[in-house]
Amino acid sequence: MRKIKELVERIDDELTSAEEYAECYIDYKANNNTQMATRFYDMANDELNHAITIHDVAMKEIEKINAVFNAPPEMREKWDKSHSDYIARNSRIKSMLGM
Repeated sequence: MRKIKELVERIDDELTSAEEYAECYIDYKANNNTQMATRFYDMANDELNHAITIHDVAMKEIEKINAVFNAPPEMREKWDKSHSDYIARNSRIKSMLGM
């Protein structure tokens, strides 16, 4: 379970960076600095891709664990909350980058 917790923390870290870069993208775009806007757009997308990859790893790890261990409801609730947060933040960042 410690492994899943570490993966969740990594996902959060990647999404936080993506959000920060997406905000910079919006700022530079609003100031008509397309060169810097493009750089931050690309960096935000890179971080999103990292988060997606780590999320996929976490999902596979959870599937493997579920095959041999029935996790307590508290653990499932934590993952469900983390997963919902991931989906919402990912969507929000993609929306920001669509501006």
